[in-house]
Amino acid sequence: MLVAGTTGSGKSTLLHNIIGNLLNYNSAKLFLVDTKNIEFNEYQLKNISDVNVSYTYYEALFILDLLLDTMENRFSNLRDNKSLYFPPIVLIIDEFADLIMQDKNDEFYEKLCRLAQKSRAAKIHIVLATQRPSVNILNGTIKANFPTRIACRVASGVDSKVILDECGAEDLIGKGDSFLKDSTRSMERFQIAYTDCYEICKYFGTK
Repeated sequence: MLVAGTTGSGKSTLLHNIIGNLLNYNSAKLFLVDTKNIEFNEYQLKNISDVNVSYTYYEALFILDLLLDTMENRFSNLRDNKSLYFPPIVLIIDEFADLIMQDKNDEFYEKLCRLAQKSRAAKIHIVLATQRPSVNILNGTIKANFPTRIACRVASGVDSKVILDECGAEDLIGKGDSFLKDSTRSMERFQIAYTDCYEICKYFGTK
């Protein structure tokens, strides 16, 4: 899934919603990448189980290598026993654009694309979020492998076209007002429920 939205649009709140629901309902293992060292730091401080937080470009590369190996191992095991169940793994990257700007030799980009092309069949899923949905960040290859898009309020109609392939997200009111577009829904408007990392950590820290 691709997520875009400016400051105050509700993008980060959406990511916390996703994390809370995955922990509560799906027993998922989460890998969170936060180059700003702000949004996901509390999950590491509270040592929430099944949540791994990374902060740098090189740590993100390590996570991609780990998930690529996990994906191939799962495929190998499935060839031997198709009835195997694997718990879901979800990689959430906040401010994906920061990593792409550091990716001078396209190593991160190429590994991410390799993972995205096949990972769903291995129950590995990816959420990419950015404040700047420009064409050099969310190019055709990225968009082709991320069929679900959520746009909170963005800065311009051009940004809306990049994330949703049509205008409209620039006119949202912010604070969680969003559009969803996927294989069955086109520009479905919805309101993101408010939560934050402190509420989620408080809940899962006392379970």
